[in-house]
Amino acid sequence: MQWFCEDGTRSWESAFPELIGYLKKKAVDDVAVFFRTNSEVYQGYTLIRQMNLSNNDVEVRVQGETLCGLHRTREIHSVLTDILEKKAVDAVLEFKNGEAKAFVQERVKLHMDNRPMWDRFYLDLVYTLMIDYLAFAESEEEAHTYGDMVESIRETLEDGDPQIYKIYDKYRDERILKEKRMCIILTTMHKVKGLEFDAVVVTPSSASLPYPKIDEDYGDLSDKEKDTIEEERRLLYVLLLVQRSFSSPIWVSVKQPSLK
Repeated sequence: MQWFCEDGTRSWESAFPELIGYLKKKAVDDVAVFFRTNSEVYQGYTLIRQMNLSNNDVEVRVQGETLCGLHRTREIHSVLTDILEKKAVDAVLEFKNGEAKAFVQERVKLHMDNRPMWDRFYLDLVYTLMIDYLAFAESEEEAHTYGDMVESIRETLEDGDPQIYKIYDKYRDERILKEKRMCIILTTMHKVKGLEFDAVVVTPSSASLPYPKIDEDYGDLSDKEKDTIEEERRLLYVLLLVQRSFSSPIWVSVKQPSLK
């Protein structure tokens, strides 16, 4: 684990582009950037987007809840609405000769071709969620409809389940976007259960932890202050569990020496 303590002359965001360049050379596939709160996630997202890192070989995404819910993301909402405009809600999914899969793939590809400024990752994500549902529906004896598929996907996205990205990884070979790109995932430390990453970056929190570096007995701190520090330390421990291996790099940027 590498520590980077902000001292007023350099911040985590100023060091981030250099770090990403280093990880590219190491052929790292995914980098998780952890924040303490949802609001900090979106502040970080804005900062990273301004770094112009999101090009042909890097994608940036927020994992977990979005400000409006993934089901309302422009790209995903448009595809799911388009599906039901082209097929009746009660139209039965047809699997002969891969008909249903070919149809949803065609609609997503049209979105990619006709809307080049839209986020292709979200278009590809909703495609993998649809083919995952189709695989499930085909294994069932009961018939499923296009309406069933769209409703199921919307409910899954509305719940903000981070496991949807496991579905995206599951269909790596069937995705429309075949090119290999580094993925920068922004999330909070509370939304990583069951997930693993190649590299982890922990940003400092804007939450108040104005404690100096202290001994294990915590000196004269109150019980509430002690609990706050212990909670932060537990969250840092969680990050040790999301590495794909113990050799995976973790960068921790701190403003609060008491956590170090």
